[in-house]
Amino acid sequence: INGVGSDLNFAIRGMKDSGVVGEGQTISYQVDGTYIPSSRALWGSSITSTWDLEQIEVLRGPQSTQQGQNAMAGAINVRTKDPIFEEEYKFRADYASFNEKKLATAINIPLNENWAFRLAGEYASNDGDIKHITTGDDVGKGETKYL
Repeated sequence: INGVGSDLNFAIRGMKDSGVVGEGQTISYQVDGTYIPSSRALWGSSITSTWDLEQIEVLRGPQSTQQGQNAMAGAINVRTKDPIFEEEYKFRADYASFNEKKLATAINIPLNENWAFRLAGEYASNDGDIKHITTGDDVGKGETKYL
């Protein structure tokens, strides 16, 4: 991941996801085989959360023949954990400066010998790290939810 602030983006082998001149996407993002547009890949999808992931693949170089259009620089494939046939419960809670809070949970329940159920989710919020001196508002305040 390259960049600062709102100009945050992925780059593979020096090529940004927005293309050489800012036109067209050059990196394909997929979560469990589903294409995610680049604007959603960085903000508001499970590609930005590493909670309950099985694997992340970074494929360098042109990948358009196997990953579809918009993969001239490469592809990033994320695979979440599949259900397993034993009970599993995970929970994580974090608290940091600027009132940053993160809560995450994952539950795996076998239903019978052929079916299992898995649910994972994450919630994060913060008050922002900059206070606007004129309005008193917190800048960078945010909240994200993943399910």
